[in-house]
Amino acid sequence: MQDEILSATSQNKVYKEGSMAIAILLGGPFVVGYLMAHNFKQLNQPEKIKRTWLYSTIGFIILLGGAAAIPESVPIPNLAYNFVFAMVALFFVQKYQGKHLKQHIEEGGAVYSTWRAAGIGVLCMVVCVSIALLSLYLADQLR
Repeated sequence: MQDEILSATSQNKVYKEGSMAIAILLGGPFVVGYLMAHNFKQLNQPEKIKRTWLYSTIGFIILLGGAAAIPESVPIPNLAYNFVFAMVALFFVQKYQGKHLKQHIEEGGAVYSTWRAAGIGVLCMVVCVSIALLSLYLADQLR
């Protein structure tokens, strides 16, 4: 039975931690939610998917709140937020999926390319920027 489960999961493709790091830097909190949720599904841990999305949403709210709470007079580059968030996100990836991903790969399990993860990150960035621009446009129209 255990062999059947392992052979079934080794056929499933997952995202490696390094690929996830690039995607997170490009796309932010919802990318880590998507990639982790996908990995949990592929590693036969579907019970963790809803919590992953919840925590990703909370992370996004904290990131926005933290950025808004810092006065404009404090010179913090925008890229610094992404690096801090990426480090925190990768900590959680390592903590909750690291061992399973490593085992999956060691057993010959399939992985997605880094390009695919980066593409998902860029897509998410485009969606987020579009929503932000639309929000600014609508706010300007309401004045």
